[in-house]
Amino acid sequence: MARSLLLPVLLATIATAAQPVPQGAIAGKVVLTGDVLPGVVVTLTNDRLRYTRTVVTGVDGRYSFDSVTAAAGYRLTASLEGLSRATKRGIEIHADTAQEVTLAMKLVPCTHTFVENEARREPATYVITAEMLGNLPY
Repeated sequence: MARSLLLPVLLATIATAAQPVPQGAIAGKVVLTGDVLPGVVVTLTNDRLRYTRTVVTGVDGRYSFDSVTAAAGYRLTASLEGLSRATKRGIEIHADTAQEVTLAMKLVPCTHTFVENEARREPATYVITAEMLGNLPY
């Protein structure tokens, strides 16, 4: 009698485990003042699921994550040297759905010390802002 009860329970467990996990997708582009950015490292993370995947944007500034487990609590992060990190939190991936997310990066203000008077070795500090860089001719 015990054997006859064990087989249906075992089969039900196997059938439940074999069900596919609902998946979705997320894609988008990374921009700087409206222009697309190639070569940006984009990371999709879900701490609760212990999930992390990383891709690099193409020449068109686009990234894509396919076959992502449907769940809430995802975070997208874009990073590129010389630019501020762009992060979007609280993303929910829905089953059989692809969503589009644009990440906007900004220039990081920087400082550099120049030697203004070589004879006296007096340093002069100038702050170069994102606005100043944005006004440079291309």
